[in-house]
Amino acid sequence: MKNELSNEMSSGIMVYRIGQDGKREYLFLVRKEGFLDFPKGHIEEGETEMTAARRETLEETGMNVDIIPGFRHEMDYLFSHRDQKVKKTVVMFAGRALDNESPTISHEHVGFVWMKYEDAMKSLTYDNQRKMLEEVDRFLESLGNS
Repeated sequence: MKNELSNEMSSGIMVYRIGQDGKREYLFLVRKEGFLDFPKGHIEEGETEMTAARRETLEETGMNVDIIPGFRHEMDYLFSHRDQKVKKTVVMFAGRALDNESPTISHEHVGFVWMKYEDAMKSLTYDNQRKMLEEVDRFLESLGNS
């Protein structure tokens, strides 16, 4: 039915590593549309936010990551798809790449890039992405360079 609001839920992980200079670098996937994004995707029936985040990150990057306890960021936004308004809720966690493992991207993306916080803030397309990055960076900073 047109003009009826549908709901979607996605979850993912903001993956980071410690670069050779000792500073955090965040993993971004390059979308076919040209913008950068975090690994994330739909929560399937029977999954928790966390299991969906792990599965989607593994599917999209080939990487298992260590989830950092204590961080959960939720955001909502509206978009239209085929004359249908959709309310999307996205839940993001923080995770560290294991042994500085390199991603193997899926067919859903055209590339990946590791970026330091300052560079990422200049390169991200959407305000909600910058807000997520700001929150996760502040959280990780409060823990030290773990």
